[in-house]
Amino acid sequence: MIEDVSLRGLASVVLAAPAPFGAVRRGNATYVTTQPDQTLVVGDPGAMLDLQALDGPVTDLTGSRAILRVSGPAWREALSAVLPIDLHPSAFGPGAAAATYAAHLSMLVWRADAAEAVEIAVYRSFAGALLHAVEAAAAPHGYVTR
Repeated sequence: MIEDVSLRGLASVVLAAPAPFGAVRRGNATYVTTQPDQTLVVGDPGAMLDLQALDGPVTDLTGSRAILRVSGPAWREALSAVLPIDLHPSAFGPGAAAATYAAHLSMLVWRADAAEAVEIAVYRSFAGALLHAVEAAAAPHGYVTR
């Protein structure tokens, strides 16, 4: 199932010490790190308050990105036509994250937990193009937009 593109609380955080690469869910927030000293935090507004305790500058990006969640048993097959990364469970299992391009769009892709799902963050002005590309790639696998 392709869930609607949604806008959620986002912040880009520059941490004092490098965080491990990948996606980690802590409480009401998911922390996605794909490069040194920079982490995307996705969560509800209450989770954003926790950022005040971090040692380093925080840039609030609330509303700047849209997140598309693709879930279901065949999400890997559906997205393999769009994402140029290895989605095999041994390469992109729970906790994996990647900064990549797909459909000519820059994006972050991650799996914060063991659910059969992946989340994709793209600048919100490109959300429609991303949704169209994912719908086209996923349709042969029986996916529908919710």
